[in-house]
Amino acid sequence: MDESKLMIIQLLQALDNGEVNFKQVPALVNLVKAETQRQVQTQADDVVDELGKQCQTSLMLFEQDQKQRIASQRQTLRDLNQEIKETQLKLEKSTLQRTITIIVMVMGIIMLLATLGLLMWVIVPMVLHGSGLKSIWDTWHPELTGWGAVRCIGAILTSFLVICIELLVIGVPTVIAIKIMEFVDRSDR
Repeated sequence: MDESKLMIIQLLQALDNGEVNFKQVPALVNLVKAETQRQVQTQADDVVDELGKQCQTSLMLFEQDQKQRIASQRQTLRDLNQEIKETQLKLEKSTLQRTITIIVMVMGIIMLLATLGLLMWVIVPMVLHGSGLKSIWDTWHPELTGWGAVRCIGAILTSFLVICIELLVIGVPTVIAIKIMEFVDRSDR
């Protein structure tokens, strides 16, 4: 006998007694249990599939978010590296400019001291003559003759020439330094 016929017979016997007791119909209980297990299994499979899809979607979104963050951080790192390189170039340029400036200043100071020495060589004797300290002058230079006057005029002209040379010595390196800095600025662009 198949299961459905057995169930029907058991159900009819339980109804004959006047009471329906499903404990007396084991085939029906087994059928309900089997159907319940099948439906629970189906629902569990559906929940597992849905959770799997949600997890996969969440994982993909997380992966995309992390890739975007990494790309953003890489771009920030590239920008910072570029800024560091630019700062290093500016620092090298400013160091070169400072070196050139120091060289020009040293040359100017040397020429200024040379001019000052020459002017003192010319002016001190004139001051000593005009102040009545001719005796000091005479001990250093015993005679002021025509040759001495020529020497004095020559010293004045020489000091003027030295001043002009000093201006050239200070001006030419300054112009050269400016041209070098302009060239360095143009080559950086």
